[in-house]
Amino acid sequence: MSTTTSLNLRAVLKTAAARSGMDIPARVVSGLTASAKALYVAAAAQAMPAGVVLYVVPSDAELEEACADVSFFFAAFEGLTDAATERAVLPFPSHEVDPYRGLQPHIGVTSVRARALYAIARGTARVVVASAAALLPRVTTPERLLAASLDLRPGQDIAPLDLAELLVDAG
Repeated sequence: MSTTTSLNLRAVLKTAAARSGMDIPARVVSGLTASAKALYVAAAAQAMPAGVVLYVVPSDAELEEACADVSFFFAAFEGLTDAATERAVLPFPSHEVDPYRGLQPHIGVTSVRARALYAIARGTARVVVASAAALLPRVTTPERLLAASLDLRPGQDIAPLDLAELLVDAG
């Protein structure tokens, strides 16, 4: 997408959001199509640069499409790269397992959930798209999550005992 096209798209989307009243904050929104909901969520996130917008979808089946739609509109509003959009708009899926069967969730699901919770705790998430079932289990406090986290970078040296201690403390 060229710069002119993206600037034109940004202007069109901002005008559409303002004309439809989507630039006015609301706690509950209903009666919109899936794409209109995504546009509303992106407009709300753009209007609250210091906050996080939680967009709840009925099930995990709608999660991927809702995330893609919100990502498109949010990137257009903010002029973000794909990488920056991936850091700002995050999915939060359910564990996808029956808690009464004693099964562990898939590592991919656990990783995606941890990434979203970490971004919320650090204040880097702008939109979290969650299924209703994902909001049911308890999660750790932001303070505990940050204390049990470590940012790893290429070439960084970590003492094995320090890493082991952090992993044991994290559970």
